[in-house]
Amino acid sequence: MRRLAFLLALALPLSGASVQATSVVSMRPHQPALARGAIEAFFALVDESDAEELRGRYLIFTDDHGHVLGDELDAFLTRMNAPDGHADTAPIRVERIRRILDHRYTPIYLVEIRRTRWHPEREDMMTMSWDPAGYEEATETWLVHFQSDRILYAREAWQMWQLIDPAQIPEDQRL
Repeated sequence: MRRLAFLLALALPLSGASVQATSVVSMRPHQPALARGAIEAFFALVDESDAEELRGRYLIFTDDHGHVLGDELDAFLTRMNAPDGHADTAPIRVERIRRILDHRYTPIYLVEIRRTRWHPEREDMMTMSWDPAGYEEATETWLVHFQSDRILYAREAWQMWQLIDPAQIPEDQRL
């Protein structure tokens, strides 16, 4: 097989046939000034439950669904916008953005969003009392990976919230 490929590689230039490249890939460097707009546009699509625009355009990974594929997108959007059947009372807001990987072509941003979401009745472990069901302001953290100026991948990253606000990291845990 290798011998055939070698012979074909030699034969094409000798045959006088015109050989053209079918594609050339050249990635543009990322422009940080465009990141906030792209991130806000992504979360606006999530907030509007626009499955058609999200499907095939973004890779999404969540703690509940893993990679959000096909039919899981509707379940993801329901969880983001109407948990327990109660719609959020305000749009998702992008509060803070921090670039945590400053790669020229594929940077990663840590994004803090705020939502006014429903929560069911739950036990407050600090006071050992019951917190009645209702709406609350909630903060979520996401990792957003870019390829050039396009969002390639978004992933829930609730455990990374401390990277947004270093003042919230306890003194003994700072490096």
